[in-house]
Amino acid sequence: MNMAPELMKLVERFEDVYLPLRDQQHAVADFVRGDSEYPYWAHLKADRETVAAHIELLEYQEDDMDAGGTTSMPAVLGVPYDMLAEVRAINDMRDNLASFLRETDKEVTPEGQRLSKYLLEKVGLRRFNRKVAGRTFRVLDGRPESISFTWSQSTTTHKLSRDEAVAVAARKIVKTREKKQLKLLQSEQSLLMELPEGEILARVYEPSPQPKMNIIIDGKRMPVTTAHLPLFYPAKPGERLPVIIPLPKKWERRLRVRRSDATLEDVPLCPILNIHRYLPEDKLRKKK
Repeated sequence: MNMAPELMKLVERFEDVYLPLRDQQHAVADFVRGDSEYPYWAHLKADRETVAAHIELLEYQEDDMDAGGTTSMPAVLGVPYDMLAEVRAINDMRDNLASFLRETDKEVTPEGQRLSKYLLEKVGLRRFNRKVAGRTFRVLDGRPESISFTWSQSTTTHKLSRDEAVAVAARKIVKTREKKQLKLLQSEQSLLMELPEGEILARVYEPSPQPKMNIIIDGKRMPVTTAHLPLFYPAKPGERLPVIIPLPKKWERRLRVRRSDATLEDVPLCPILNIHRYLPEDKLRKKK
């Protein structure tokens, strides 16, 4: 079957989803670039060009950025009321783009290329970053009284069987060349192999700092949300900003990050692999 006409139709459908998003983002970004009258605040006093670039951003910002790597641009932007609808439309179009790509992820072209990748390349998005494109802008209907920014830490816990943990250690061992590290990994693998066969373990991943914002509007505190992208609210030219408590310049790593999973032993069984054992039932009762 000749796939060329079908591919052409898919490209057209994809353009119908992507191009309006691109144009709408450019329009809002251009307003931010050219404006000098509406309230404006950005993290580390970033200029309007930097903030505008983040509004348009759908790709990896740097060539050497790790897969899935992202940047953040906390900002507070007062805009004309009519522009709020434009920003909400951007959020909807980003969701539509993500849905379209998910639909084409499992399909391939006649040459064996993943269909979603093919479509992205056709519209010039060879360095498309799904994590960045999946983010949406916070839009408020009224002027906030205050916005405070803070760093937040979170841990991710993944359950795995003893055999899966041994396999994790084996993969690390294969990739490790440094002798001291190799010896430690082999020791951890041996420890894992001594555990009961049916034991369930947990791998705790390193915390990653996330910028968050606390918003008070009409005397009410809104749910805390991430602050990767600018926040938009309705304002008038020359109006002053709400009270803003800026994000600290750097995230300071805590000596011990509090885990949400209190059923794990505090000290990891395998420190290099970040693998913990679950507490026995009697120890859990004592903790409570």
